Amino acid sequence: FNFAAAISFFNHTQNFKPRNMLIVDEAHLIQDNLTNFIEFNISADQIDKWSLLGHEACVIPVYETAVEYLPWLKMILANAVEKEENYDGPSKVDIMIGNEVTFDKLEQLVRKLKTIVGEIEVYGDNLIVDPLYTDEHKIAIVKISFKPLDVSRYAKEKLFQFGEKTVLMSATIINYGEFIKSVGIVPEECVFI
Repeated sequence: FNFAAAISFFNHTQNFKPRNMLIVDEAHLIQDNLTNFIEFNISADQIDKWSLLGHEACVIPVYETAVEYLPWLKMILANAVEKEENYDGPSKVDIMIGNEVTFDKLEQLVRKLKTIVGEIEVYGDNLIVDPLYTDEHKIAIVKISFKPLDVSRYAKEKLFQFGEKTVLMSATIINYGEFIKSVGIVPEECVFI
């Protein structure tokens, strides 16, 4: 697997069981790949699709920090939970056809919003805000991403748990001590060759 595909496969399939040995090549890319895998996104389209702001079109506010987004996200989440509780559209087994959205898509959005809110409540200072604007004039945000600065707390759960022992290979790790710290490895539990 390439790195991004492997992390996704490990974490999104029930069939992948931990191995005796997990070999990770290009280990210097662990932080970048975990950051990309873990980022939390919400778009104006998702909010508009479910009318989570009533009848007005979604305008994602502009804030500097993830914590500043918390009240707005909690309002969106409350509206999404209310929609979920009162849902009377196509059943869970229906599929998405054209612009028709199904209950499972609403459930996914609620889970995503709960995850984003939970992460910000606990780790808000570790998340950077990455807005995607409509154009270079930065008039309106169409999608907002929250990305972890420090992935060390995620590395075991998202990667290292899939091997009883893990071999990390890279020709470009310059500072061994800083690297293991950045990916959550305890110095006493590893050997550098």
